[in-house]
Amino acid sequence: MPKKETLSYEAAMQRLEDIVRKIENNEIGIDRLAEQLKEAQALIKQCKKQLLAVDKDINGLLADEETTAQ
Repeated sequence: MPKKETLSYEAAMQRLEDIVRKIENNEIGIDRLAEQLKEAQALIKQCKKQLLAVDKDINGLLADEETTAQ
């Protein structure tokens, strides 16, 4: 199976919210539930990775700003 294209953070969150809504409303049959949970897990992992990368970038920028200001 080919690797899926990485979604933007916003698109991944929207997809995750859609999956959660469908699960909460019993819109996903038992046959697809495991598949949807795996996709949700992958989306959570992707979002966490993106947030950590942005956090690292922001901290680096702030550290550079502090060094420049001194």
